[in-house]
Amino acid sequence: MYSWEWHNFDQESTEAETDEFDQYNFDAEKRDVVTREFWAGSLATGHRYAIGFVKSENHSMLNSFLGNVKHNGKSLTIPESGAWVVSFDLADGENSHEHVELDPRALRHLVDGVASAVYDHYNVSKAGLYFWIAAREELVSIYDKALGLVPERTPRLKSLPLTENLNQLGEHRRGYAIITKYY
Repeated sequence: MYSWEWHNFDQESTEAETDEFDQYNFDAEKRDVVTREFWAGSLATGHRYAIGFVKSENHSMLNSFLGNVKHNGKSLTIPESGAWVVSFDLADGENSHEHVELDPRALRHLVDGVASAVYDHYNVSKAGLYFWIAAREELVSIYDKALGLVPERTPRLKSLPLTENLNQLGEHRRGYAIITKYY
């Protein structure tokens, strides 16, 4: 069982503080940030997660996450329709993307929660690009399955229409991108 509190993405935009010493930090520029929290797992053993969407207008961030990726013969770039960095972790913020042991049902709730949040954000924002980095190596296979990149193990998820999903990008082969029809 999972549940979440509904957030109107149009009204959930905040600005991050500026960090003058780190130009590649999320806080280096004022950015639109949208978050949603949801529960994954049983009431007794589940966890509250937060997924965040950070609007990116910085090509250097895109390149640092994904490397120099080609799409239709051209370098992947920030589209006019917008690009968003996706991040999620436990909602209490104390986990720092460390491993949380989940049973198969809770893992399914987690993947469904993330997929639903991306789907809802896309339907409001009409973004052209979502990108992220797998925080740990063992997440690569989970993301590959969730994006349908492992045909024999593809789950049924809320998916974005007409997308191209790219995986194992960047220097450490843990970067991901979803290119939508608005790219």
